[in-house]
Amino acid sequence: MFNFFKKKLEPVTLTFYTTRHGLPEFASNRPMTKAIPKWWKDIPSYFDSKNLVDRNKSKNPAHKIGKREKTVKHCYAIQKTIEKGIVVPLWSDHNVFVTPDKKVRGLSPPGNKGNEHPRIQYPGAIGDDWINYKFESPWLVYTDKPVNFYMTDAFYHNTNKDWMAMPGVMEFYYQHHFNINTILKIPNGQNGFQYDFKPDDIMAYLMPMFENPLIIKTELITKEEYEALEFGKRIWFNPAKAAIKQNIGGCPFHRKK
Repeated sequence: MFNFFKKKLEPVTLTFYTTRHGLPEFASNRPMTKAIPKWWKDIPSYFDSKNLVDRNKSKNPAHKIGKREKTVKHCYAIQKTIEKGIVVPLWSDHNVFVTPDKKVRGLSPPGNKGNEHPRIQYPGAIGDDWINYKFESPWLVYTDKPVNFYMTDAFYHNTNKDWMAMPGVMEFYYQHHFNINTILKIPNGQNGFQYDFKPDDIMAYLMPMFENPLIIKTELITKEEYEALEFGKRIWFNPAKAAIKQNIGGCPFHRKK
């Protein structure tokens, strides 16, 4: 029997909190539809197959005489990524220097931290020519429902493939930190290499793993409010597990009594 009365899904509210003035306006986590890559905007929907570089070698007769062909603009997977995705931009200048002897150090304005996970923590996870660097986020993130997101590399924004964001499933109902783990290519030869990251560089994508409508909010809060949100971190060794065990989820500012 057809279900003509399909239940309407309740929206999920995703809220980003920060104490940084100006951050919500200039480097906010926002729908990818508001941060579409320039190359995607510029590319036409069709091209003439006569312009194919290898048209003389092609076995397709249409390529010999020319035909209106589709570009990647018609790729359904990329279209849905842009439609559903959330971009995660960097919040400050950050210079990361990688040395040939597999060491890494970061330089950034005060209050912007980063660090390396030592290789002994992840043996075999990445090749020897890569190294980890984690950008510690100034955001605390909350959802009003226990849902999952998939964080992945900003593939369509990051045209420099010498670094990438590490993928993983995240949730913000029980845990609320929003750090970005990356891997950086270790240079060959004797000289090191410096990666120069700028504010609002798109570092990663956050992909909802649910079909509910999504409401994204960004709020500037006081340091006292930030401390209140981080209270669980100071009293439990593993705040997320403790929150799950006690069924304490969502934002304490908006939690139902």
